[in-house]
Amino acid sequence: MHKGLRIGLAVGVAVLGFLGAAAAARRPVGVPVAVTTQDIAAGAPVPASAVTTIVVPPSLATHNALAPASAVVGRALRVPLAAGSTVPRGIIGGAAVPRGEVALPLSVLPAQAAGVVAGERVAIFALPAGGAANGQPGALLATGVPVLEVAMPSSGGLLASSHGVVVVRVPLERAAALVGPQVVLAPDPGDTSQHWYTAAAPAPAGQAAGGAAARPAGKG
Repeated sequence: MHKGLRIGLAVGVAVLGFLGAAAAARRPVGVPVAVTTQDIAAGAPVPASAVTTIVVPPSLATHNALAPASAVVGRALRVPLAAGSTVPRGIIGGAAVPRGEVALPLSVLPAQAAGVVAGERVAIFALPAGGAANGQPGALLATGVPVLEVAMPSSGGLLASSHGVVVVRVPLERAAALVGPQVVLAPDPGDTSQHWYTAAAPAPAGQAAGGAAARPAGKG
């Protein structure tokens, strides 16, 4: 190939690359916003399964004050929305808590709430005093407990040992059982109502604890 032609081609490629980079720099970055995947009634907590994410131009998201999925899941909407709707921030209410229940924040390590997301339900287990290494079993406290909010530290590094907060919706009379003991939360999507349990008393020191069990204590 002629030397002059090679130089010309190289210059052309460089110019095209520069123009492409300039166009990309001018192109606005999209903003992720929530879109409903099903009809949502007003006043009910929005489950994670009812929301997906799309990317829209920043000007559209700002002008309409559109909320991301993280700001919608687990919250109650002030007005009903049809499937396929974006969610303006102005219609998002607080965490939906019926009369006689409370929104209870639980301090947990990320490993104690792996896979837990707002809008779903969890089973709650109490860890034995001193941890599982002392031979004492944990106790099942509840199943089907709704999760309102999840705020965890970023994964990796030293932050993995920092506590996060999971806010659950529980009957007022049951909340005291969750204040104080360390707990583990496990996703429990199959249970659509709360069930609370009374754990059997732990075995005395030096005695095998294999007989500890849990018995139902009614529904919440």
